[in-house]
Amino acid sequence: MNQDKKDINKKCCGECQCQDCGLEGCSCQDCQCCDGKCCEGCQCGTPNPSEIDKLAERVKGLEDQLKRAVADYQNLEKRVAEGRSELSSWATGELLKKMLPILDHLEKAVAGMSQEDRKSGWAKGVEMAVKNFKETLKSEGLEEIKVEGKFNPSLHEAVDMKDGEDGEVLEVAETGYNLNGKILRPAKVIVGRESSNHPEERNSDEGSNREQLKEEN
Repeated sequence: MNQDKKDINKKCCGECQCQDCGLEGCSCQDCQCCDGKCCEGCQCGTPNPSEIDKLAERVKGLEDQLKRAVADYQNLEKRVAEGRSELSSWATGELLKKMLPILDHLEKAVAGMSQEDRKSGWAKGVEMAVKNFKETLKSEGLEEIKVEGKFNPSLHEAVDMKDGEDGEVLEVAETGYNLNGKILRPAKVIVGRESSNHPEERNSDEGSNREQLKEEN
């Protein structure tokens, strides 16, 4: 009888290992052995090890693809944010470049006021307006370039030279500005030079003086 049961089991799905299944017409589908009476030890529908390995490999591949997709999206977001920031900084810089000449004229106007003018109401109003204007520009990241000591070609632009300590900044012709740590406009300066270090220019000056004396005589 047991042997007959085993033979019947072999007709199920080829994988059923039920030892007590003796009902005729067993289909062993979805682990519903013997019309819902699942026998002890039934392995119907259990994936074989090779299928499990394939599924695990597939799942791992999908997880890797998801991680790469998320990383690519995060990198894209970062590049877009950086691009927007650069565009905003560029637009701000271009606008401030156009406003700097206005600030220069206002500062020169204030500097040219006499003490008597400064006592008037309109002069105080202009000074207050210039102060507020500079504070607004500073809030946008604009800062004056400090000019002191030796000439720095990365910060300064030499527009003239005068007798003095060689390479020393003697005077500021036009204020320079940084925007968020980057040079927006270099400071235009007058740089000192010692005539002893430039004998060819000193000889040229002496020659010019002699020519001038001859013309006067």
